[in-house]
Amino acid sequence: MWKCKPWRLPLIRLSTTSYPFSMTIQDRLQAHLRALLTHSFSVPRLAIIAVVCFLTICSLYAILPNRREVFTKDKPHENLPTVETSDIRDYSKEAYVTLLVPADPHPWSQGKVDYYFENIKIIAHRLFRSGTTRDPFNRSFIVLAGPSVPEKQVEILESHGAIVRRVPLIEPPSGTVDMDRINPRYKDQFTKLHVWNLTEYSRVAYFDADTLLIRPVHTIFDTPTRTRGEEEWLFAAVYDSGNSGQGSHRNDPGPEDKGGSNDNVFNAGVFLLYPTASQFNYIFTILGDPPKTDWTTFMEQDMLRWAYRDGGPYPWIRLSHLYNTQWCKSWDLDSAFVLHDKLWGPQSDEVLQRAWYQAWGEMVGWEASRQPDGLQRWRDAGDICGHGN
Repeated sequence: MWKCKPWRLPLIRLSTTSYPFSMTIQDRLQAHLRALLTHSFSVPRLAIIAVVCFLTICSLYAILPNRREVFTKDKPHENLPTVETSDIRDYSKEAYVTLLVPADPHPWSQGKVDYYFENIKIIAHRLFRSGTTRDPFNRSFIVLAGPSVPEKQVEILESHGAIVRRVPLIEPPSGTVDMDRINPRYKDQFTKLHVWNLTEYSRVAYFDADTLLIRPVHTIFDTPTRTRGEEEWLFAAVYDSGNSGQGSHRNDPGPEDKGGSNDNVFNAGVFLLYPTASQFNYIFTILGDPPKTDWTTFMEQDMLRWAYRDGGPYPWIRLSHLYNTQWCKSWDLDSAFVLHDKLWGPQSDEVLQRAWYQAWGEMVGWEASRQPDGLQRWRDAGDICGHGN
Protein backbone atom coordinates (compact mmCIF):
# COMPACT_ATOMS: atom_id res chain seq x y z
CA MET A 1 0.00 0.00 0.00
CA TRP A 2 1.27 3.45 -0.90
CA LYS A 3 2.50 5.46 2.06
CA CYS A 4 2.87 9.19 2.00
CA LYS A 5 6.43 10.24 2.78
CA PRO A 6 6.66 12.91 5.51
CA TRP A 7 8.18 15.59 3.31
CA ARG A 8 5.27 15.29 0.87
CA LEU A 9 2.65 16.17 3.50
CA PRO A 10 3.18 19.95 3.39
CA LEU A 11 2.57 19.91 -0.36
CA ILE A 12 -0.71 18.05 0.07
CA ARG A 13 -1.83 20.46 2.76
CA LEU A 14 -0.70 23.47 0.77
CA SER A 15 -2.77 22.37 -2.19
CA THR A 16 -5.93 22.70 -0.09
CA THR A 17 -4.97 25.99 1.55
CA SER A 18 -7.16 28.92 0.54
CA TYR A 19 -6.18 32.56 0.58
CA PRO A 20 -8.16 35.74 0.04
CA PHE A 21 -8.55 36.52 -3.64
CA SER A 22 -7.18 39.99 -3.01
CA MET A 23 -3.76 38.63 -1.99
CA THR A 24 -1.02 39.34 -4.53
CA ILE A 25 0.99 36.60 -6.17
CA GLN A 26 4.00 37.59 -4.06
CA ASP A 27 1.97 37.41 -0.81
CA ARG A 28 0.71 33.95 -1.72
CA LEU A 29 4.23 32.73 -2.44
CA GLN A 30 5.43 34.01 0.93
CA ALA A 31 2.48 32.38 2.67
CA HIS A 32 3.21 29.08 0.95
CA LEU A 33 6.84 29.29 1.99
CA ARG A 34 6.01 30.15 5.63
CA ALA A 35 3.59 27.22 5.83
CA LEU A 36 6.20 24.94 4.38
CA LEU A 37 8.91 26.01 6.84
CA THR A 38 6.75 25.96 10.00
CA HIS A 39 6.01 22.21 9.96
CA SER A 40 7.30 20.36 13.00
CA PHE A 41 9.22 17.72 11.01
CA SER A 42 12.29 18.32 8.90
CA VAL A 43 11.74 19.23 5.24
CA PRO A 44 14.65 18.61 2.86
CA ARG A 45 16.12 21.83 1.51
CA LEU A 46 15.92 20.69 -2.12
CA ALA A 47 12.19 20.07 -1.75
CA ILE A 48 11.68 23.63 -0.54
CA ILE A 49 13.73 25.05 -3.39
CA ALA A 50 11.87 22.95 -5.95
CA VAL A 51 8.47 24.06 -4.67
CA VAL A 52 9.41 27.74 -4.58
CA CYS A 53 10.88 27.62 -8.09
CA PHE A 54 7.84 25.81 -9.45
CA LEU A 55 5.39 28.25 -7.87
CA THR A 56 7.43 31.24 -9.05
CA ILE A 57 7.50 30.05 -12.66
CA CYS A 58 3.79 29.28 -12.63
CA SER A 59 3.00 32.66 -11.14
CA LEU A 60 5.11 34.51 -13.68
CA TYR A 61 3.48 32.56 -16.49
CA ALA A 62 0.07 33.57 -15.16
CA ILE A 63 0.74 37.27 -14.77
CA LEU A 64 2.99 38.12 -17.69
CA PRO A 65 1.00 39.95 -20.39
CA ASN A 66 2.77 38.33 -23.34
CA ARG A 67 4.33 35.05 -22.29
CA ARG A 68 5.45 34.14 -25.76
CA GLU A 69 7.61 37.23 -26.16
CA VAL A 70 9.37 36.64 -22.85
CA PHE A 71 10.17 32.98 -23.32
CA THR A 72 10.93 33.12 -27.07
CA LYS A 73 14.50 33.96 -27.95
CA ASP A 74 13.90 35.43 -31.41
CA LYS A 75 11.11 37.95 -31.78
CA PRO A 76 9.37 38.76 -35.07
CA HIS A 77 10.70 41.81 -36.87
CA GLU A 78 9.18 44.99 -35.53
CA ASN A 79 8.80 46.49 -39.00
CA LEU A 80 6.49 43.78 -40.29
CA PRO A 81 3.10 45.18 -41.27
CA THR A 82 0.01 43.82 -39.61
CA VAL A 83 -1.71 41.18 -41.72
CA GLU A 84 -5.48 41.38 -41.78
CA THR A 85 -7.50 38.26 -42.30
CA SER A 86 -10.04 38.29 -45.09
CA ASP A 87 -13.05 36.19 -45.92
CA ILE A 88 -12.31 36.72 -49.61
CA ARG A 89 -8.65 35.71 -49.67
CA ASP A 90 -8.11 31.97 -49.93
CA TYR A 91 -4.81 31.13 -48.22
CA SER A 92 -5.04 27.53 -49.42
CA LYS A 93 -4.27 28.94 -52.88
CA GLU A 94 -0.96 30.37 -51.69
CA ALA A 95 2.10 28.21 -51.10
CA TYR A 96 5.80 28.14 -50.42
CA VAL A 97 7.92 26.11 -52.80
CA THR A 98 11.52 24.95 -53.20
CA LEU A 99 13.51 22.65 -55.46
CA LEU A 100 15.56 19.58 -54.56
CA VAL A 101 17.83 18.26 -57.33
CA PRO A 102 20.76 16.44 -55.66
CA ALA A 103 24.28 16.39 -57.00
CA ASP A 104 25.49 13.45 -59.07
CA PRO A 105 26.57 11.20 -57.45
CA HIS A 106 24.14 11.64 -54.60
CA PRO A 107 25.86 12.65 -51.33
CA TRP A 108 24.31 9.70 -49.51
CA SER A 109 25.91 7.28 -51.95
CA GLN A 110 29.29 8.61 -50.79
CA GLY A 111 28.46 8.54 -47.09
CA LYS A 112 28.12 12.33 -47.02
CA VAL A 113 25.46 14.66 -45.68
CA ASP A 114 22.98 16.08 -48.19
CA TYR A 115 22.97 19.59 -46.78
CA TYR A 116 20.37 20.90 -49.22
CA PHE A 117 17.99 18.17 -48.06
CA GLU A 118 18.72 18.99 -44.42
CA ASN A 119 18.13 22.68 -45.09
CA ILE A 120 14.78 21.99 -46.75
CA LYS A 121 13.73 20.14 -43.59
CA ILE A 122 14.70 23.24 -41.62
CA ILE A 123 12.51 25.37 -43.92
CA ALA A 124 9.58 23.01 -43.34
CA HIS A 125 10.14 23.03 -39.58
CA ARG A 126 10.30 26.81 -39.46
CA LEU A 127 7.22 27.30 -41.62
CA PHE A 128 5.08 24.77 -39.73
CA ARG A 129 6.32 24.61 -36.13
CA SER A 130 8.69 27.40 -35.10
CA GLY A 131 7.14 29.97 -32.79
CA THR A 132 9.02 32.83 -34.44
CA THR A 133 8.77 31.97 -38.15
CA ARG A 134 5.62 29.83 -38.49
CA ASP A 135 3.19 30.89 -41.21
CA PRO A 136 0.04 32.10 -39.40
CA PHE A 137 -2.27 30.98 -42.21
CA ASN A 138 -0.89 27.43 -42.56
CA ARG A 139 0.09 27.81 -46.20
CA SER A 140 1.36 24.68 -47.89
CA PHE A 141 5.04 23.96 -48.53
CA ILE A 142 5.79 22.24 -51.84
CA VAL A 143 9.06 20.50 -52.64
CA LEU A 144 9.73 19.90 -56.34
CA ALA A 145 11.87 16.76 -56.28
CA GLY A 146 14.03 15.69 -59.19
CA PRO A 147 14.28 12.05 -60.36
CA SER A 148 17.44 11.32 -58.32
CA VAL A 149 15.85 12.19 -54.96
CA PRO A 150 15.71 8.90 -52.98
CA GLU A 151 12.31 7.66 -51.91
CA LYS A 152 13.48 7.77 -48.32
CA GLN A 153 14.04 11.53 -48.59
CA VAL A 154 10.54 11.92 -50.02
CA GLU A 155 9.07 10.03 -47.07
CA ILE A 156 11.00 12.14 -44.56
CA LEU A 157 9.94 15.41 -46.21
CA GLU A 158 6.32 14.29 -46.21
CA SER A 159 6.61 13.43 -42.52
CA HIS A 160 7.59 17.07 -41.98
CA GLY A 161 4.36 18.19 -43.64
CA ALA A 162 5.75 19.05 -47.07
CA ILE A 163 3.93 18.25 -50.31
CA VAL A 164 6.48 16.48 -52.51
CA ARG A 165 5.98 16.55 -56.26
CA ARG A 166 8.21 14.49 -58.51
CA VAL A 167 9.28 16.49 -61.57
CA PRO A 168 11.44 15.63 -64.58
CA LEU A 169 14.63 17.55 -65.24
CA ILE A 170 14.47 20.52 -67.60
CA GLU A 171 17.49 20.88 -69.86
CA PRO A 172 19.00 24.30 -70.66
CA PRO A 173 17.68 25.90 -73.86
CA SER A 174 19.64 24.89 -76.92
CA GLY A 175 22.51 27.20 -77.78
CA THR A 176 22.38 29.28 -74.59
CA VAL A 177 24.60 27.31 -72.19
CA ASP A 178 28.10 25.89 -72.64
CA MET A 179 27.84 22.71 -70.57
CA ASP A 180 31.64 22.41 -70.44
CA ARG A 181 31.91 25.69 -68.56
CA ILE A 182 29.15 25.36 -65.98
CA ASN A 183 29.46 24.27 -62.37
CA PRO A 184 28.26 20.63 -62.42
CA ARG A 185 26.29 21.30 -59.22
CA TYR A 186 24.00 23.69 -61.10
CA LYS A 187 23.45 21.74 -64.31
CA ASP A 188 19.82 20.96 -63.43
CA GLN A 189 18.76 24.40 -62.26
CA PHE A 190 16.41 25.01 -65.19
CA THR A 191 14.20 22.42 -63.47
CA LYS A 192 13.17 25.35 -61.26
CA LEU A 193 10.91 26.49 -64.11
CA HIS A 194 8.37 23.84 -63.03
CA VAL A 195 7.26 26.49 -60.53
CA TRP A 196 5.45 28.20 -63.41
CA ASN A 197 3.33 25.06 -63.78
CA LEU A 198 1.74 25.45 -60.33
CA THR A 199 -1.23 27.21 -61.90
CA GLU A 200 -3.68 25.95 -59.28
CA TYR A 201 -2.19 28.54 -56.91
CA SER A 202 -2.76 32.30 -56.93
CA ARG A 203 0.67 33.02 -55.42
CA VAL A 204 3.76 30.91 -54.80
CA ALA A 205 6.80 32.10 -52.89
CA TYR A 206 9.92 30.30 -54.03
CA PHE A 207 12.95 29.87 -51.73
CA ASP A 208 16.20 28.23 -52.77
CA ALA A 209 17.30 25.18 -50.81
CA ASP A 210 20.15 27.16 -49.21
CA THR A 211 18.01 29.85 -47.58
CA LEU A 212 17.50 30.12 -43.83
CA LEU A 213 14.30 31.68 -42.51
CA ILE A 214 14.98 33.62 -39.32
CA ARG A 215 11.83 35.77 -39.17
CA PRO A 216 8.29 35.51 -40.53
CA VAL A 217 8.14 35.81 -44.32
CA HIS A 218 4.39 35.50 -44.88
CA THR A 219 4.09 39.22 -45.69
CA ILE A 220 5.77 38.51 -49.02
CA PHE A 221 2.36 37.23 -50.19
CA ASP A 222 0.86 40.68 -49.68
CA THR A 223 2.76 42.06 -52.69
CA PRO A 224 0.14 43.41 -55.12
CA THR A 225 -0.19 42.15 -58.67
CA ARG A 226 0.27 44.22 -61.80
CA THR A 227 -1.80 44.42 -64.98
CA ARG A 228 -0.77 44.39 -68.62
CA GLY A 229 -3.81 45.08 -70.68
CA GLU A 230 -6.39 42.69 -69.26
CA GLU A 231 -3.78 40.30 -67.90
CA GLU A 232 -3.04 40.20 -64.17
CA TRP A 233 0.52 39.12 -63.43
CA LEU A 234 3.14 39.09 -60.69
CA PHE A 235 6.85 38.40 -60.54
CA ALA A 236 8.65 39.99 -57.60
CA ALA A 237 12.23 39.45 -56.50
CA VAL A 238 15.14 40.99 -54.60
CA TYR A 239 17.96 42.78 -56.35
CA ASP A 240 21.25 40.91 -56.65
CA SER A 241 23.65 42.45 -54.16
CA GLY A 242 26.69 40.61 -55.51
CA ASN A 243 28.49 43.74 -56.71
CA SER A 244 27.95 45.69 -53.49
CA GLY A 245 28.67 42.59 -51.40
CA GLN A 246 32.00 41.97 -53.06
CA GLY A 247 32.93 45.60 -52.57
CA SER A 248 31.90 45.50 -48.89
CA HIS A 249 29.58 48.49 -49.36
CA ARG A 250 26.21 46.81 -49.30
CA ASN A 251 23.22 49.03 -48.65
CA ASP A 252 22.08 49.49 -45.07
CA PRO A 253 19.54 46.76 -44.22
CA GLY A 254 15.91 47.69 -43.81
CA PRO A 255 12.41 47.29 -45.27
CA GLU A 256 13.03 50.02 -47.85
CA ASP A 257 16.26 48.51 -49.16
CA LYS A 258 15.05 47.59 -52.64
CA GLY A 259 18.26 48.52 -54.42
CA GLY A 260 19.64 51.61 -56.02
CA SER A 261 19.72 52.85 -59.59
CA ASN A 262 22.55 50.46 -60.45
CA ASP A 263 20.86 47.40 -58.96
CA ASN A 264 19.00 46.49 -62.15
CA VAL A 265 19.15 42.68 -61.97
CA PHE A 266 17.58 40.35 -59.44
CA ASN A 267 18.62 37.23 -57.57
CA ALA A 268 16.36 34.27 -58.39
CA GLY A 269 16.95 32.54 -55.05
CA VAL A 270 13.74 34.05 -53.68
CA PHE A 271 10.80 35.25 -55.75
CA LEU A 272 7.03 35.61 -55.63
CA LEU A 273 5.00 34.49 -58.65
CA TYR A 274 1.41 34.45 -59.78
CA PRO A 275 1.68 31.25 -61.86
CA THR A 276 -0.97 31.80 -64.51
CA ALA A 277 -1.33 29.84 -67.73
CA SER A 278 -0.27 32.98 -69.57
CA GLN A 279 2.96 33.25 -67.57
CA PHE A 280 3.63 29.54 -68.05
CA ASN A 281 3.29 29.94 -71.82
CA TYR A 282 5.48 33.04 -71.74
CA ILE A 283 8.36 31.32 -69.92
CA PHE A 284 8.21 28.04 -71.80
CA THR A 285 8.03 29.85 -75.14
CA ILE A 286 11.32 31.51 -74.24
CA LEU A 287 12.68 28.13 -73.16
CA GLY A 288 11.79 26.61 -76.51
CA ASP A 289 12.87 29.56 -78.63
CA PRO A 290 15.47 31.53 -76.64
CA PRO A 291 17.16 34.74 -77.77
CA LYS A 292 20.71 34.51 -79.06
CA THR A 293 22.46 35.09 -75.75
CA ASP A 294 24.74 33.29 -73.31
CA TRP A 295 23.16 32.04 -70.08
CA THR A 296 26.10 29.88 -68.99
CA THR A 297 27.13 31.95 -65.98
CA PHE A 298 23.89 32.03 -64.00
CA MET A 299 21.80 29.49 -65.92
CA GLU A 300 18.05 29.81 -65.19
CA GLN A 301 18.66 33.07 -63.33
CA ASP A 302 20.03 34.64 -66.53
CA MET A 303 16.96 33.45 -68.43
CA LEU A 304 14.55 34.81 -65.81
CA ARG A 305 16.44 38.12 -65.74
CA TRP A 306 15.88 38.40 -69.47
CA ALA A 307 12.22 37.38 -69.23
CA TYR A 308 11.44 39.88 -66.45
CA ARG A 309 13.91 42.57 -67.45
CA ASP A 310 13.29 46.28 -66.99
CA GLY A 311 11.83 47.52 -70.25
CA GLY A 312 10.42 44.09 -71.11
CA PRO A 313 6.74 43.12 -71.16
CA TYR A 314 6.83 42.07 -67.49
CA PRO A 315 9.41 44.18 -65.59
CA TRP A 316 10.25 42.62 -62.24
CA ILE A 317 8.78 44.07 -59.05
CA ARG A 318 11.25 45.04 -56.30
CA LEU A 319 11.11 43.29 -52.92
CA SER A 320 13.04 44.35 -49.85
CA HIS A 321 16.49 42.83 -49.46
CA LEU A 322 15.28 41.54 -46.09
CA TYR A 323 13.45 38.74 -47.93
CA ASN A 324 16.67 37.53 -49.56
CA THR A 325 19.69 38.83 -47.70
CA GLN A 326 22.75 37.91 -49.73
CA TRP A 327 26.37 38.32 -48.73
CA CYS A 328 24.98 38.15 -45.22
CA LYS A 329 26.93 39.23 -42.17
CA SER A 330 26.44 38.51 -38.50
CA TRP A 331 24.62 41.82 -37.96
CA ASP A 332 21.96 40.72 -40.46
CA LEU A 333 20.60 38.50 -37.69
CA ASP A 334 19.15 41.71 -36.22
CA SER A 335 17.04 42.60 -39.25
CA ALA A 336 16.88 40.04 -42.07
CA PHE A 337 13.92 37.78 -42.71
CA VAL A 338 15.87 35.28 -44.83
CA LEU A 339 19.61 34.63 -45.02
CA HIS A 340 20.74 33.29 -48.39
CA ASP A 341 24.02 31.41 -48.27
CA LYS A 342 25.36 27.94 -47.61
CA LEU A 343 25.66 28.74 -43.93
CA TRP A 344 26.59 25.18 -43.01
CA GLY A 345 29.88 25.49 -44.88
CA PRO A 346 33.32 26.43 -43.50
CA GLN A 347 33.38 29.62 -45.59
CA SER A 348 30.42 31.01 -43.64
CA ASP A 349 30.68 33.61 -40.91
CA GLU A 350 31.11 31.77 -37.60
CA VAL A 351 28.11 33.48 -35.98
CA LEU A 352 25.87 32.72 -38.96
CA GLN A 353 27.14 29.16 -39.11
CA ARG A 354 26.18 28.75 -35.46
CA ALA A 355 22.69 30.11 -36.27
CA TRP A 356 22.29 27.49 -39.01
CA TYR A 357 23.35 24.62 -36.78
CA GLN A 358 21.05 25.87 -34.05
CA ALA A 359 18.16 25.79 -36.54
CA TRP A 360 19.25 22.34 -37.66
CA GLY A 361 19.39 21.17 -34.04
CA GLU A 362 15.86 22.42 -33.39
CA MET A 363 14.62 20.51 -36.42
CA VAL A 364 16.49 17.33 -35.42
CA GLY A 365 15.11 17.65 -31.89
CA TRP A 366 11.60 17.58 -33.33
CA GLU A 367 12.45 14.57 -35.50
CA ALA A 368 13.98 12.72 -32.56
CA SER A 369 11.01 13.51 -30.30
CA ARG A 370 8.77 11.56 -32.67
CA GLN A 371 10.85 8.41 -32.26
CA PRO A 372 10.03 6.07 -29.36
CA ASP A 373 13.67 5.87 -28.25
CA GLY A 374 14.54 9.47 -28.96
CA LEU A 375 17.77 10.50 -30.60
CA GLN A 376 19.27 7.03 -30.82
CA ARG A 377 16.24 5.72 -32.67
CA TRP A 378 16.38 8.80 -34.91
CA ARG A 379 19.98 7.99 -35.77
CA ASP A 380 19.06 4.41 -36.59
CA ALA A 381 15.95 5.25 -38.61
CA GLY A 382 16.92 8.49 -40.29
CA ASP A 383 20.69 8.78 -40.39
CA ILE A 384 21.61 12.06 -42.08
CA CYS A 385 23.90 10.15 -44.42
CA GLY A 386 21.10 7.82 -45.48
CA HIS A 387 22.47 4.72 -43.80
CA GLY A 388 19.52 4.06 -41.49
CA ASN A 389 17.60 0.84 -41.56
